[in-house]
Amino acid sequence: YTPKITMIRFSAFFLLLGVYASSSPVGAQQEALASFRILSVEEQQGALDFIRDKIINSGYGSADITDRYSGTVLESMYDITSLNTSHYTFAFRLNRLLSELFNDAHTRVEVNVAKEEGLAYHSLDVCLAWLSGREEPTLISTCQTNYAEIGDTVVTVGSLSPKEIFEELNMTIPHENLYFLERLPQSWLVREDFLAYLGVIQTENNTVDLVLERDGVVLPSLSIPLGPSPTSEAPSTSTDSFVSYKVYNEFATAVFTLNECIYDQEYVTVLEDFWSTVKANNGQIIDTVVLDLRLNRGGDFTVAPAFLKYITDAPYQLFDVRQRQSEDYCEKFSDLCAPETLGFLQQLGVNTTNDEYFLPGSALSIFFGQLVGPPPTADKMFNGQLVVLISGTTFSSAHLFAGVVQLNNLGKLVGTPTGNAPTFGGNLIDFAVPNTDLTFYLRTSLTVLPFTDSTDGSQGPKNAVYPDELVLSSLQDIVGGRDKQLDSLLMLADNETEAPSPSPTSNEGSSASKRIGFAYGLYTVHLCVLLVAGFLLT
Repeated sequence: YTPKITMIRFSAFFLLLGVYASSSPVGAQQEALASFRILSVEEQQGALDFIRDKIINSGYGSADITDRYSGTVLESMYDITSLNTSHYTFAFRLNRLLSELFNDAHTRVEVNVAKEEGLAYHSLDVCLAWLSGREEPTLISTCQTNYAEIGDTVVTVGSLSPKEIFEELNMTIPHENLYFLERLPQSWLVREDFLAYLGVIQTENNTVDLVLERDGVVLPSLSIPLGPSPTSEAPSTSTDSFVSYKVYNEFATAVFTLNECIYDQEYVTVLEDFWSTVKANNGQIIDTVVLDLRLNRGGDFTVAPAFLKYITDAPYQLFDVRQRQSEDYCEKFSDLCAPETLGFLQQLGVNTTNDEYFLPGSALSIFFGQLVGPPPTADKMFNGQLVVLISGTTFSSAHLFAGVVQLNNLGKLVGTPTGNAPTFGGNLIDFAVPNTDLTFYLRTSLTVLPFTDSTDGSQGPKNAVYPDELVLSSLQDIVGGRDKQLDSLLMLADNETEAPSPSPTSNEGSSASKRIGFAYGLYTVHLCVLLVAGFLLT
């Protein structure tokens, strides 16, 4: 179904977080790596002036931020720009500042490394990742290389323990909760800019000392060289798809995997095929549908109402948006500042005459309902149980997807907490920072997903969407290649201790989506204003 409408999108764009860089109080090397340029004192201070002005003139919540921090955090940045420094070091400093100012994972600075021809990071030939849910930060090896085996635990990187590394990331990487930090891409932790930021590269031979523990035994220190071909994350192949499904007939369960929120013809086709398979399935009843959002960092929220219309035909609550208007905003999103758009919003009772306006979830429900079309007939609706798998990687629109399911009791969440707070910034404007090869991404809106605080029952912000059932992967699960979250559901369905292989009924997606090859994608929330033909005329 494709409704005949004209769409004007709030932030219908993808923003990718490519590179962070910063100085470190634990002795980061000040020598510029070969892949980075040097910024003069004047260039650094000019960048600070530029970013400060953009925050004040265009950022959401800028008045509160400047009132609280003027003369302290903002001004302190000028005190540390008395020396020329690499732009990765300067970018890390800026992100440290922005993290303290905004407490927002979307607002950040990135280095435009990918735009520089022939420029690539060197990396260590190991795969390192955080083990979620531990009282003490635990860093483990997740792949087999010449230097490490799957399941090895890190004792030290250079002179730093995993706890010290995590503390540095906590102070520097813009984030809203620690679950987000635990799910940083594996490639980041072994990449030269991060290692230089941590101060662990032996500059005389371009190596990093790594001490591992295996089966309770601390191994001799390894001196691992930096090389041009990272192995921590295999590149996507041309046959990969962001959306796919499998049917486990043995457990009367169907799993719909969505790794990116992309609302396009491929998504609609696979979604319709999935629900048709669930209802038909050669006469076998499917009583549990699992929606897997564990690797989904966001994108277009429209995928959520398109999916949920097969779950319920009743109205359900969405989120509210508070939008800052400015010259930069209207230049970036000219359609949203057009008279016909503002007039449409005013007809809905939205006061657009102020610098900031409020867009309620009730209005968004109308918009998305028009976009995805009506729910199917009663015989095609799913009447079983919906389970949503989430993790710290579940971010932005994917996080909202899970939150809406939980908020409206449409299903059960299983896994670990999401990487966003229910209230977070979005609708980003990207600015090229003059003379720096840096891009500044600034939030212009606040997305508010209402939740009741779990501790005292009062209305208030929480730092994540929490699962109804917490399921953590153990070190043994990772070594054995087990999917702890999915296996727990399948074993529960079958009431057995071992889950057999899936049935051959599956769909891996008809074609590959067009994706940009950065290591880490952070996406803004996608909201839609639908100007239905004749709808503006009363």
